[in-house]
Amino acid sequence: MAKQLMYWKGVYENGDTVSEKGDEFEDIEKDRLKYFLLEGENTVFKHNVKTGKMSINNDSVFILLNDKLLGKSNDVINFKEKVDVYSKPTEPGDLKSNLVSYYTGWKEKNEEFNYIEILFWVDMINQQLKLRSKLTPRVDTGDLSLIINGEISNFELEFDDTNQRQEFVFSL
Repeated sequence: MAKQLMYWKGVYENGDTVSEKGDEFEDIEKDRLKYFLLEGENTVFKHNVKTGKMSINNDSVFILLNDKLLGKSNDVINFKEKVDVYSKPTEPGDLKSNLVSYYTGWKEKNEEFNYIEILFWVDMINQQLKLRSKLTPRVDTGDLSLIINGEISNFELEFDDTNQRQEFVFSL
């Protein structure tokens, strides 16, 4: 079985922690969360669910959608994507699991969007960091702003159909 490179961790307001290394994701008491993290050997994603501030290692990250700060949400998401690889397809028991992606983020909604899902995607195959958003808009267009260490990148979004979930992926 492939080695897992990243693990989630929740930090409660009182300092107590829960972690993938000993707890189930479903057991997280989301209403008590202050931080949600995805930690690896050389990378830490840290999300302050109270303020919306994210950090990736030493980089400060904020996300705005139509000039509204996102991330003030304890409805955290974390999952991994695996592919099955056979070293010898004809022999039983040769199945090996390989993790190809790690995802961390949150869900929320506001007056302009029925559903907002923001995920940071660590793509192990292409060795890239991506931002994936799934949005169900009540508006025709949108502006996603990514602010990293004070530097702003704006992405104009056009929605094919309001009230229909749409996905956008950006390489970081």
